[in-house]
Formats: sequence, structure tokens, C-alpha cells
Amino acid sequence: MDWVSKEKKRRYFRLRYPRTRRPRIEVNDGMCEVVEVSEGGLRLRAEDWDLPEGSDVIARIHFSDGEVCFLNNAEVHRVDKDEVVIVFTGGVSLKRMAKEQRKILRASILEGDHAAIEALRLRHNT
Repeated sequence: MDWVSKEKKRRYFRLRYPRTRRPRIEVNDGMCEVVEVSEGGLRLRAEDWDLPEGSDVIARIHFSDGEVCFLNNAEVHRVDKDEVVIVFTGGVSLKRMAKEQRKILRASILEGDHAAIEALRLRHNT
């Protein structure tokens, strides 16, 4: 998958999750936390990751409301120290992204987390 070019890097809005609101992702046989998600890729926290870049994976995101999104054509794009980037061709819809953004914003307002609210506002306007 060619997700490296600058045009495609910013093709989708990226939603970064606060630590306490992260959905779980099932990758092959393991579970990890989703740090950031878009319609075409995600970043997850992973310790002891053993799959190299370019590996195909079977993955599904488990959201807090019980919805599960299966990721189509998922592939390991980049492996960093404790984070992994996975790209995919489908699975997380724009509607789901908007729903997740509203949930994070609503929770941040209720918790009085002004830093999270400002971060969401700034990311949405870029």
C-alpha cells in the first residue's frame, strides 16, 4: 500500500484518543490499545511487537459501545519502539470517526479536560 506520500498522509482526518478513552484492537491473536485512528490507518501501542513492516494482519477494532470494525487489507506500515502503524483499505467509516470524535469531546467537556478539547479543535482545523 502506498500510504507514504505526503498527499496520502494527510488524506484522512486523524483522531487521537486520550489515554482513558482508547478502544482495543485485536491483531491476529493479541490485543493492543488504539492511540490514533483514521479511515485509512491507525497507530497502536504495542510492546514486544514481532511482525515486520509489510506483514499482512487480521485486525478488528473493539469500540467502547460494543461495535467491532473489521479492517480490510490491513498491513503493518511502520514499527517504532512501542508503537505500530497499520494501514488498511476500509473498515472505519467517516460516520464512525465522527461518532468517536463526539464521544471524546463530550467526555472531555464533562471531565473539564480543556487540553483535550483544545487538541481536538486544533486537529480538526488543520
